[in-house]
Amino acid sequence: MYCRECGAELREGATFCTSCGAKVALKEAEQDAIQNAEIAETPEVVEEEKEPVINKEELAEKADAAKEQALVAAAAAGDKAKELSGKAIHGVKTFVNGPDVPAEKKYLRGEPHNKNVPMSYDKKEFKKPAEYKNLFVYFILMLVTFGIYFLYQIHRLTKLSNEDESMTKRSPGVQVLLCIILPYVYWIYWAYQTGKRIENILKERTGKMASIAAPSLILSFFGLDVIALIIMQDKVNKYVGGITGTNMEADGLCQCKECGIYFPNDITECPNCGEPYQKQFYENKYFRAGVMAVVAILFITIIASVATSCNNSRSYSSYGYYYSYIAS
Repeated sequence: MYCRECGAELREGATFCTSCGAKVALKEAEQDAIQNAEIAETPEVVEEEKEPVINKEELAEKADAAKEQALVAAAAAGDKAKELSGKAIHGVKTFVNGPDVPAEKKYLRGEPHNKNVPMSYDKKEFKKPAEYKNLFVYFILMLVTFGIYFLYQIHRLTKLSNEDESMTKRSPGVQVLLCIILPYVYWIYWAYQTGKRIENILKERTGKMASIAAPSLILSFFGLDVIALIIMQDKVNKYVGGITGTNMEADGLCQCKECGIYFPNDITECPNCGEPYQKQFYENKYFRAGVMAVVAILFITIIASVATSCNNSRSYSSYGYYYSYIAS
């Protein structure tokens, strides 16, 4: 092999000429061999593995998710345990007290007519609606107060009848004053108007039709004002849900002879144990109406006898004065 610059003979594998110093062009095979030899002699550098970067937010999210899953699993396990314990307690109660009363027999009425009044079968917590009145007591107060309670009821029923949205509202005080000034004529008009309003309220709240205006008009025309008011109050008792606020026909509470609970007296069986129930004779409305009639007759008889005795005593005294004057 010779140098291309100066022509001097070169040794095999030389990269520079020893005479002129020129770089010797090698064949591609020789260059590859030299490069491979250099690469083999070069020590291999091992790259160090980099430590992974820790994402704290991601770890916190994973921890929260795991915690939430654990809470859900614990809640599900608690619900399951509660369900099993409830079934166990129900089984014990069924074994001791017998099977439960079906739902359709537990409450024999649907939605309460007066939802604002809570219903309780506990006599200690029982509270009747303020609008409800015992008709017998109502009647007695009409008699013994000599018209005072009568005027109060005109005021009260006027106020209650104003709940009818289909008719114009009236002032209770003005209505009482007009009944005092025009005791017969305006009273007939007031009885008809108030009865009509109570009819509308009863139909709206209970869906039941009742004729109140016409009977009130007829009774007031014949001077039976007290009876007309009793009929109105009876319908008010209906639309407020009876004495319980839930059952229309209930006018009292009764106690079951078997299980001892209290319930409205308008149903035919105990809502707890299903024991049949029937009203006592003194709870019948016809019996009470008869008692009212007897009391009214006795009251009128007593008043008439007192008035007669007073007139007789006055006559006797005047006659005695006359005879004494003549004798003198």
